[in-house]
Amino acid sequence: MQFKPFQLSTWIRPVHKSLLMTDAYAQKTSFFEPEKTQNRLGSLLEVIDVEKVEHLKDHPVYALVWDSRQVVPGSIFFAIKGEITDGNRYIPDAISRGAVAIISEQAFVNPSKVTRIQVKDVRESLARLSKEFYGRVDERLNLVGITGTNGKTTVSYLLRHILEYTKRKCGLISTVEYLVGDRKLPSQRTTPESDEVCALLSEMTDVGCTEAVMEVSSHGIDQKRVLGLNYHTAAFLNLTKDHLDYHGTMDAYLEAKASFVTQRANNRVENVVLNIDDPYVESIVGDINKDQEVFLFGLSKKADYRATEIKLSNDGIAYTLVTPGGKYKVKSSLIGEFSVSNTLAAITCALTLGVDAEDAVEAVSRFKAVPGRMEEVNLGQNFKAFVDYAHTPDAIDKLLSTIQPLTKERLIVVFGCGGDRDKKKRPLMTENACKWADHIIATSDNPRTEDQTQIFEDMIPGVDGKTRISFEIDRNIAIQTAVKLAQPGDCVVIAGKGHEAYQEIRNTMTPFNDREVLGSHIKAKMEGVI
Repeated sequence: MQFKPFQLSTWIRPVHKSLLMTDAYAQKTSFFEPEKTQNRLGSLLEVIDVEKVEHLKDHPVYALVWDSRQVVPGSIFFAIKGEITDGNRYIPDAISRGAVAIISEQAFVNPSKVTRIQVKDVRESLARLSKEFYGRVDERLNLVGITGTNGKTTVSYLLRHILEYTKRKCGLISTVEYLVGDRKLPSQRTTPESDEVCALLSEMTDVGCTEAVMEVSSHGIDQKRVLGLNYHTAAFLNLTKDHLDYHGTMDAYLEAKASFVTQRANNRVENVVLNIDDPYVESIVGDINKDQEVFLFGLSKKADYRATEIKLSNDGIAYTLVTPGGKYKVKSSLIGEFSVSNTLAAITCALTLGVDAEDAVEAVSRFKAVPGRMEEVNLGQNFKAFVDYAHTPDAIDKLLSTIQPLTKERLIVVFGCGGDRDKKKRPLMTENACKWADHIIATSDNPRTEDQTQIFEDMIPGVDGKTRISFEIDRNIAIQTAVKLAQPGDCVVIAGKGHEAYQEIRNTMTPFNDREVLGSHIKAKMEGVI
């Protein structure tokens, strides 16, 4: 059996960055077998652009690391300068823990004679070395990347479900979790760092996966976490206002997303799946290369894969799928027009992978739900209750515009706006919530390092003066209040956090699960406790 260097780190690293590689763990290196590794420093360096090298020694390499706490003997340490901290500060710590080489964009004092490699772009170097370190694993899988502001998670889960239904073993890298065979790992970010992506893909091939589906975020693209990877298919779903605190402008945000599907992000894509209903797609189509095959989906007559005769109800969606190869009746228990778009995207991606259209349609009919995405909490109460991840103006609008027409009486909404993120979207989210809700309880989301009262102040300009709205800092009390208010025929929606099992307050991750909290208050109400 081929030895996989530092395989154990794949299962440790996604758990929580602050808990990674303690000193006690770092000392447990007996599982390394130097004579079996095929990765040596000299050969690895051949795949990156090196500006300067000092004290080069052709050591065996067992790990690629950008957190000095994870360094074990035989590691290459990448000194990445991030938004919060600078990896160059931790070079001495990495060396003391046994790093055999340091890769950095800047010069540094190196009295220990450890190999120092200076590069122009350390993130690009990490991506290229990761691919080489894990044996170009992307070339041994049919890899599918899903990008867009909204719907990435649902489409990724739908596509994986279709592939698994048609007897293909498929891995998943998503906002909710990472699925490697039968193993579920907690997700810490939508698109992991490039070394983690390659490690996960490698584990997927080890357990027999032939396909892998991953969400690709704009941060992941801009920070070169998918650079160099080969994708069988890439899908662009939509673009709406989000992440402008990072990208600055919608044009820059669009460029990040578009560069992934058009290969400008230095990755390769064979098949491009585009939502022709999105206004930004027209600008992307013209940049598609001649060697890429384009598949358009949507409601427009321009779509190659089009939904017609659409029916929306409390029980789900139904429509006729029109394709170049024929027409098919699609049914799903997912609700809302955006679910039509999401199922279309997943089916179209599946067809690029050679799945039979009838099998794809049948698989969609058997798909239940994605954790935290329009997820119903039903304990037998006399009102509806949903949890959803909607945390952008467009997502709030689409979520509530779907649920409001299906609500018999009042729509009661609990939501908040995240701290340390784009402040301009806060009044827009409030405005869209007021457009559909009868009663709003504004509360904390992940305030992070911001004062919650200031976040509320930023939301207030979006209040319409007609919708009843109250402000409650404690999210638990806000959800309890919504449940207390609910009467027969009402619908309670808890938006913003979805699958997340924590709140981030003042750099502390506090356990908090909307589904569990909502369920506990519903149960208490049914028992007459509240």
